[in-house]
Amino acid sequence: MEKIVPHFWFETDAKEAVDFYMSLFEDSEIRTVQELEGTPLGENTVAYEFNLAGQHFAALNGGPNFKMNSSISMTVHGKTKEEVQMLWDELAEGGHILMPLKAYDFSEFYGWVEDRYGLSWQLIYTEGKNDKQKIIPSLTFSGTATGKARDAITYYTNIFQNGEIFEVHEYESGQASSEEAQIAHATFEIMGLEMIAADHPETVDYQFNEGVSLMILCVTQAEIDYYWDKLSAAIEAEQCGWVQDKFGVSWQIVPMNLSELLSTGTRKQINAVTEEFLQMEKINVERLERAWEKAAE
Repeated sequence: MEKIVPHFWFETDAKEAVDFYMSLFEDSEIRTVQELEGTPLGENTVAYEFNLAGQHFAALNGGPNFKMNSSISMTVHGKTKEEVQMLWDELAEGGHILMPLKAYDFSEFYGWVEDRYGLSWQLIYTEGKNDKQKIIPSLTFSGTATGKARDAITYYTNIFQNGEIFEVHEYESGQASSEEAQIAHATFEIMGLEMIAADHPETVDYQFNEGVSLMILCVTQAEIDYYWDKLSAAIEAEQCGWVQDKFGVSWQIVPMNLSELLSTGTRKQINAVTEEFLQMEKINVERLERAWEKAAE
């Protein structure tokens, strides 16, 4: 089971977006649906967990509080140019093209697009290579975070289990117009999830925010405590398991069984768990489980 899960924040159209994404990738399905009542986000607060290409993702109808941007995108490896073109045609319809699909110095066939729902995708032809992970979360450091990609991947691979940096490519002279940009492309892995990081070569300002976050699924309270201490760098961002790290990236540090507590049992039990975790900053597993059990009496 995956321990780190990319999470997407939508205003109201999470279900429509999730259905659309599942139509594009094989081995895709809904895992759970969590209908939450009594939240400050409004009546239409629904959380989804789902698979795309066999990988675990999550989404939320959270209202207008946060908007996704291109600071975190999903890079998709296409085995054929036809596959890349198909995905491009679907994702670009009604969206915004950041880099046209064409040949570049670094790739024979590549494009970067923000889809109609606001999620950013990088599509690249991998010449038939069999990758263990088709969709790779990719961090782009821009604005005040430009130049911090190297520090970030070093930090992440040190604090997470099985952290490993695979390759780091620096910008050559003249490749980046931003003086702070150093890393053109780096790949690394934390807790079994392969990721990409880069400094944006231009002077743009795509700030990391809660629009796209990374959920850490923890088995024990000790795990929650550990990652909370290592990652939380902004007190004002601490709420309901959410933290923001020193690079600006948002994380959700939650118990592995939170999805089960919010999607099984009676409506009374689900509401009791919801009410309990809405009062928390750092999640307390025992309190959530006790609320679920008490509501079952």
